[in-house]
Amino acid sequence: MARLAASIALLAAVALAAAPGAAARPLEAWLDRQRCPPPGFDALQDFNVTQYIAQRWFVQKQEPLVYQPADRLFCVFAEYQPLREDPLDGLLVNNYANEGAVNGPVVGTSEVADGPLTTATIPNKRRPSKLRVAISLGGGESFRPIQLGRGGDYWVVAAGQSVDPADRSGNLYDWAIVTGGRPNRRSNGACATGSPFGLVRRFQTNNVGLWLFTRKPIDPVNTQLMMGKLAELGLDPSGLLDVQQQGCTYACGPGSGQCN
Repeated sequence: MARLAASIALLAAVALAAAPGAAARPLEAWLDRQRCPPPGFDALQDFNVTQYIAQRWFVQKQEPLVYQPADRLFCVFAEYQPLREDPLDGLLVNNYANEGAVNGPVVGTSEVADGPLTTATIPNKRRPSKLRVAISLGGGESFRPIQLGRGGDYWVVAAGQSVDPADRSGNLYDWAIVTGGRPNRRSNGACATGSPFGLVRRFQTNNVGLWLFTRKPIDPVNTQLMMGKLAELGLDPSGLLDVQQQGCTYACGPGSGQCN
């Protein structure tokens, strides 16, 4: 009898899954919740890259990566400069961080930290919110830097002005959420970027990561706003670590002058 009951229950479940109308909708909703990326997930469609790069971005929270481990999540900021007159033609990426402690040894990329040259291209100029970032060679007044390899996807998936009108920077964007491309991995009931295999993800450099940016070094109000946005986007926040910005002087590495 137990086997018969189990068989009847299985047949009923299959029938409900196949049935049209109301009976099928709960199953469809459940399947949507298991899907990665979440239904409708994409980078911003209405995005002004000129406004985005106009001011420095300070990282409030981010996932540690092989090239940005936890002991380098101090005083982290990013700046972007057009490689040519039109930013759609490519960007120089300047990353800055301290290692070990606030105002510790400077690490990073490009001009601000005497690190490797890093650039961002915009493969589809109709979607400038989807950048591709890679280490590059060369560059200068006469020619464009050459990226090494395909690079990693860098998607601006949400951005906006401060929730406090009195605290707005005058820019279209006071905060921004960035992912390492499409979040294809299921994680803690939500979605995340990177390989589904933890050991692979530990050493992954491209198409992985999550960052919460603000224009102000310390911005708990907009950080809280972005944490709420992560839930709306269907993104898993569990891998995020706080970036310490309190007390940072943002002094650049040797030969680069002062960045603050």
